[in-house]
Amino acid sequence: MAAKLPTGLIMTTALAALLPLAACGGSDQPQAEATTTVAPRDEDGLTPDEREVADAVEAYTDAYFERGATKVGPAIKDLVTQEVYDLIVPAETKSVDGAGLQHLGKVALTVDKVTIDDDTALYRGCQDASKSFLVRKGDTSPGVGSTTLGFTRMEYGLAREDGVWVVSDPRSEQVASC
Repeated sequence: MAAKLPTGLIMTTALAALLPLAACGGSDQPQAEATTTVAPRDEDGLTPDEREVADAVEAYTDAYFERGATKVGPAIKDLVTQEVYDLIVPAETKSVDGAGLQHLGKVALTVDKVTIDDDTALYRGCQDASKSFLVRKGDTSPGVGSTTLGFTRMEYGLAREDGVWVVSDPRSEQVASC
């Protein structure tokens, strides 16, 4: 008569024999290691695609605020949609050029967030125009009657047209600081 092994020992032996098979998935093929790629980010924490959007907003604000006596139309023509151009140019021409004023100085942007969805994007940030002024046409420095432009919370919509990001919905609100 054969010796009877305890049930617990039989189960342990069977599990021990199956464990190596479970570890290799039952296949002799080497398993590929899972890798996760993370898009590189710049000093503002933006991916290269998000940086393109931020650069388009910066190009627009530079063209708009740092144009000096240049008329707004030619300065922003290639940086905005036709709808935005048709809205901004007449209003700016009347309120700035028509009043004998010009922009002087620089603006600084702080990016809060960029969101991209196919050919549209949303840029959120703050614009520090405390060193940007409206001055009398021809003035080379702020003086009596100059107005600082202050701080603005920005939420700009952008559209990709012919592979280039352009401002399509510039929304902003004056704030006390960035």
